[in-house]
This record gives sequence, structure tokens and C-alpha cells, in this order.
Amino acid sequence: MKTALITCASSGIGLAIARILASNEFNLIICGRREGRLKELQKELADKVKVEYLIFDVRDRDLVHETLSQFLEGRQIDV
Repeated sequence: MKTALITCASSGIGLAIARILASNEFNLIICGRREGRLKELQKELADKVKVEYLIFDVRDRDLVHETLSQFLEGRQIDV
């Protein structure tokens, strides 16, 4: 199964992409600022695919780099 990383997944286009990719059997790493919304999406999609989430604001470039480099070490992202 392939894995997709989606930023801004707590609303809008990011949320829609997460739902579409989950319906196409992609495991997901969803990212966003709103932990509550990410948890809700994780629960919604967990019966279909594996969903993990990271909390950060994409406007903070240093935090994005730090968080992703630590989390993704040894993992493969396909999309």
C-alpha cells in the first residue's frame, strides 16, 4: 500500500484530497494546525487505511523541516 503526505488536511482541499486518497487505499500522514480536526479525520478514515497526523503550521518553515525530518526518518512517502 502506498503512503501519501498531505499538508493542510484539516479543511478545504487538503481534507478533500485525504478522503479521496483514503478511498483509493493510500495510507495517510495528514498535517495541519488544528489537532482536533486532524483527530476527527483520523477516526473517520481509520477503518479504511492507516492514518497518522502531525501538527504544524506550514508558514513556519523551520518547524516544518524539523518535524518532517524527524518523523519521516526511515519512512517512504509515495505521494
